[in-house]
Amino acid sequence: MYRDVDGSEGYIGKFLTTYAKMKYGPGPDNVYTVINELKQQQKKNYENSGRMELVKFTDVSFFSFLDYIVSGNRLFAAFGLGAKTPPTFHEAHEFHLELSAAIAAASDAPLSIVIVGIGHGEFSQLLKLAAKRKEGTRSCLQFITISDILEAGDSPAENRSRIAQKALRAIPEQMADFMHAANIAAKPPIQVCRSPLFHSSSLIPDRPTQFVFDGALPQCLTPQMPRSDRRGSDSRAF
Repeated sequence: MYRDVDGSEGYIGKFLTTYAKMKYGPGPDNVYTVINELKQQQKKNYENSGRMELVKFTDVSFFSFLDYIVSGNRLFAAFGLGAKTPPTFHEAHEFHLELSAAIAAASDAPLSIVIVGIGHGEFSQLLKLAAKRKEGTRSCLQFITISDILEAGDSPAENRSRIAQKALRAIPEQMADFMHAANIAAKPPIQVCRSPLFHSSSLIPDRPTQFVFDGALPQCLTPQMPRSDRRGSDSRAF
């Protein structure tokens, strides 16, 4: 595609390549002829519409929300209005006087804010607050109203699940947006080593698997069965 000074756009042509070929970088193997199929059919002497030469190749890993959380997480205690915080455990009713400015400032922080409206009051100002953010920053605020989510015919468990789904649905995208903007790569996932106590598929009737504890994890030692015993023609025991 091309775009002229006046803003008009047009189709130049196309070429085919592969990721495996382009990752070798600039060179004669990454110079391609651009072909416009329509011109090729209409013009007998048509050769090409130019050449495309690769001048730089950068392999960028794009991490998802799951890529970040499978490497582990850390929980931080958060307290809201009326919370009883240690060590005095008195109810705290302080709130930020400049809420709008605080939320706008949080757009630059690794933080997501969820505001839940309870009751049938007027929430238009909160809706405007949720839509407001500093220019060029990510969205970090999610606002929901309980009255719009609850279903009279559903059980309390179903309503709680629906509230959690609505309240948390924007957080994965918000977190990934912050990580990408800050150029933070995901760490390798935590490797979970499962005990062979729960993964022995070679148990033989009347010949229990033996376990030898060597260090932190047990080792599974399965008795070797004579060839004749596997066929059922020999009933010798170990």
